[in-house]
Amino acid sequence: MTMSDSKEPLRLAILGAGRIPPSAIIRPARLVPGVEIMGVASRRLSRAEKFARKHKVPRVYASGEELLADEEIDAVYISLPNHLHAYWATQALRAGKHVLCEKPLACNVIEAKAVVAEAKRSGRVLLEGYHYSFHPMAQRIREIVRGGEIGTLERMETRLCLPAFLFISSKDFRYQYEMGGGVTMDLGCYGIHLMRFVSGLEPEVVSAEAKVKNQVDLAMRAGLSFSGDSGSCLGQMDCSFSSFIPEFSACFYGSRGTVKAINPYAPQDMSNSLKVQNDKGTHERKFSREVSSFVYQLRYFVQAIEGVGEKSFDLRHDDIIGNMRAIDGIYEKAGLPKREGKSIL
Repeated sequence: MTMSDSKEPLRLAILGAGRIPPSAIIRPARLVPGVEIMGVASRRLSRAEKFARKHKVPRVYASGEELLADEEIDAVYISLPNHLHAYWATQALRAGKHVLCEKPLACNVIEAKAVVAEAKRSGRVLLEGYHYSFHPMAQRIREIVRGGEIGTLERMETRLCLPAFLFISSKDFRYQYEMGGGVTMDLGCYGIHLMRFVSGLEPEVVSAEAKVKNQVDLAMRAGLSFSGDSGSCLGQMDCSFSSFIPEFSACFYGSRGTVKAINPYAPQDMSNSLKVQNDKGTHERKFSREVSSFVYQLRYFVQAIEGVGEKSFDLRHDDIIGNMRAIDGIYEKAGLPKREGKSIL
């Protein structure tokens, strides 16, 4: 089904009844015309039922298989631990569903390539949930850098650091290697993506140093060298589950100025600011927190399904693979094994 062929709304179901879907898909769906949240699935039926009651979702599924068997569902939002993303995205595409999946879509680049190949075979939309990149703040950062407002880009730095107390239980999937855990998978992936998104360049991992427990990175610093047809520059990504205070920032240094962004990753959740310093002076801007990055992301997903722009519409398949390749490279350089998800064969 494409929405251009029917006046019916896009019927979407949620796979995973955790804490992320309410802000990432339930509330955004109320603000995006043509989207109807039809159901929720969880391996624990009681959890799905509780979620459905609280958020007024009409259908409940006892398993992902049951959800995918529902022919009235057009699209699936996947919000599960990392090691299950590629598996269920593949199953959903094979069932003829469009897929919006939480980042990272896969646990390694081989998985990422396999899911992208399945999306191309199925003819369905596959979108990885780097929601921040659809927000006007991220779009403006890219416009400034690529437009030459700070001259030639020379260096990029990203920081995403959280205090350890935010993840109370040691059983949280972020601390489990077998579940695709690690701070680079959870937070660092945003920093890598932002540098790639803004610059349009691809990185080579030069160095990586991690604080590790049970094969899981609790903190990571990676040095990167970016290059492409439009130039080259250096980059540094820092991320941590064990900082004293939260820190969400990004800096872009050019030959004629700098761009400093506070909280470009979720501008609606906390204060944000964008400061540009160049030969024309210093300019600072704050972005409205009224419309979340998840709303912009859902709008993009719906437009992709409608076929807006047809072949010119960017489904970001190369982006999915490129970001996962960089994550693999960081783990390799840090002396850590790549993550492995549930088999998608």
